[in-house]
Amino acid sequence: SLAQLPKERRPLLRRLGVTIGALDVFAPALLKPAPRRLLQVLGLEPRPLREAMEPVIEGQRQLPAGYRRAGRQAIRLDMAERLIRAAHDQRSSANGRHFRVDPAFATSMGLLPDSFRGLMRDAGFRPGEVKPLAAGAHGPPRPVLWSWRPPRKDRPVSPEPRGAVPAQPGSAFAGLADLLG
Repeated sequence: SLAQLPKERRPLLRRLGVTIGALDVFAPALLKPAPRRLLQVLGLEPRPLREAMEPVIEGQRQLPAGYRRAGRQAIRLDMAERLIRAAHDQRSSANGRHFRVDPAFATSMGLLPDSFRGLMRDAGFRPGEVKPLAAGAHGPPRPVLWSWRPPRKDRPVSPEPRGAVPAQPGSAFAGLADLLG
């Protein structure tokens, strides 16, 4: 997990092209179809692959490599990071505790509203209650105001995430694990 990665090692990962995101650590270059196929041919990737690596797909029992669950759907790791980064940007530019998050980008890539809320919850964002328009008022509904709470530090961190596959000896991931200690 990211919490177990010493802060002094993180710049090395960034120099190697690894993105340390809000929810995931990933190498964007490995999200392209050709590297995914190569990893599978080499026997380093047992999970199913998506040939086109679409931004959003329907959720499956076993997610393809490069995706994370978002409600009933799955979203490619780099797209999830872009959505969460945009929400954090909105949060930092807001004057108060509550802020608006524009779901237009999520909608344009095919992420359903429930899936968007699930992804946002995973990142620590909470939607507020939508207040109805006053009686007799016309117009679009009021936007949802969001809040954010950082993850609790006192929550125990498991040494290895559920479903993690250890790196095979001699693979690039084993080499990366050796670099990180």
